[in-house]
Amino acid sequence: MTTAEKLSLASMLVALAAVIVGPFISGWIAHRQIVSSMRQQWIENLRVCVAEFLAEINHILLYYNPIDREDLIDPATSKKLDYLENRIELFLNPKKKRSQGLIDLVHELGDITAKRKTSSEKQSEAYGRLSVEIIAETQEIIQAEWKKTRDIFYLPDTDDE
Repeated sequence: MTTAEKLSLASMLVALAAVIVGPFISGWIAHRQIVSSMRQQWIENLRVCVAEFLAEINHILLYYNPIDREDLIDPATSKKLDYLENRIELFLNPKKKRSQGLIDLVHELGDITAKRKTSSEKQSEAYGRLSVEIIAETQEIIQAEWKKTRDIFYLPDTDDE
């Protein structure tokens, strides 16, 4: 076999390898991009939903006086609060410890808001404590999910820790 034939054979083998391997690499990259996009969308949806839930809680605390029996939470507000609680729960995996912790905190805050009888200082402290814990848990979950998303593309760690 002459050098020209060897070079021609090598060129054909490289072209054949590119035709076979190229689509697999393209598919792998496309899959990673789709997964990354879905994770980013999930992160944003969870962030918005938790923010809406806490805003609804604050609205109820500011505009519904629990002492005045005439001023009960209206059905639309109660429905929205239930919707947001359930939506947050459905975003999370109850088998994961941190997710279950957030689900429990959200339900606890929703329950004491819906069933409140007085506007005592003790309840105000509970609202504040639960709100802070919900935000902290949400941030931890989002940060962990962002790290998974970042690791899909082997991006360097940019945390300011």
